[in-house]
Amino acid sequence: MDRITKNMNNITEMSFRASWDDECSKHPLPLTVHFSFLEGKVTEVKIPHRLGWRTIPVNVCCLSEMPEGTSALIERIDQPPVCCRNGDITFIPAGVPHRFSCDGPRSYYSSWLHFNAFITGNLEIFTFYDMPNLIPAARAERIAGLIRELLRQPRNMNLQESMQLQLTGNSLVLELLRFGRIRDAGAVRRKDLIRMLPVLSRLQNCNEPPSTAALAGMVNLSPSRFLALFKQLTGMSPGHYREQERFRRAAVLLNSTEMTLAEIAAELHYSDAFHFSRKFKALAGVSPREYRRMLRM
Repeated sequence: MDRITKNMNNITEMSFRASWDDECSKHPLPLTVHFSFLEGKVTEVKIPHRLGWRTIPVNVCCLSEMPEGTSALIERIDQPPVCCRNGDITFIPAGVPHRFSCDGPRSYYSSWLHFNAFITGNLEIFTFYDMPNLIPAARAERIAGLIRELLRQPRNMNLQESMQLQLTGNSLVLELLRFGRIRDAGAVRRKDLIRMLPVLSRLQNCNEPPSTAALAGMVNLSPSRFLALFKQLTGMSPGHYREQERFRRAAVLLNSTEMTLAEIAAELHYSDAFHFSRKFKALAGVSPREYRRMLRM
């Protein structure tokens, strides 16, 4: 390559790079977004129906198709109760205590799904939002269509169907977020989230709980500053975050496998099945056996 050609190529490359960097590029946070469909189906809700207080580590989204005069009461521990009617969408974020009740006069059908929407590993995206209990039917047509589309997907998927599930699931998440309100958007700073990624990964994969000093050392912060920043980003302490992650994994194993409680306890590094059951019930409000039974009814 002669010198003139080489210089022209260098000039062209520099011009292209400058225009790309300065005018065309975007600088989003380094997020890996993942929609995880755990289960869902259309269920006939018999009257009267009572579902006691429970907490599960997945998001619950329901489309209720009710006859005239039928409604259901949805209660969350952090919000006033709301009344759900035909075509309304109810949404309960992961980890929020809630209960349902319906006295009739007639049974109805509920199209529901349990899912997680993760960023940066297993950080639930709805952690950063205040979400309503209920989205009224008049504004929920798009969400209702996405729920039906997700439930139509086959159990065993090929490549195209798997991509369709991800795209449809992410569309559902975006539609739901339109009705939420981000919590103090200025508090979630780009550099802080990037800085905390190694800590989140460590907590998601550790066998034993790391000390606060060890976690703070990973990001070169004092323990007190680290704890304040971690809670600002996740809404909880590192210990609570790790326990929520074990809770989520336990719920998945209870639903998708036939593992015994002792096997799940060993998999998640609890000392024994009794310790696991006690911790799970403290978070879920029901024992692991009762949780598995409820999901498979």
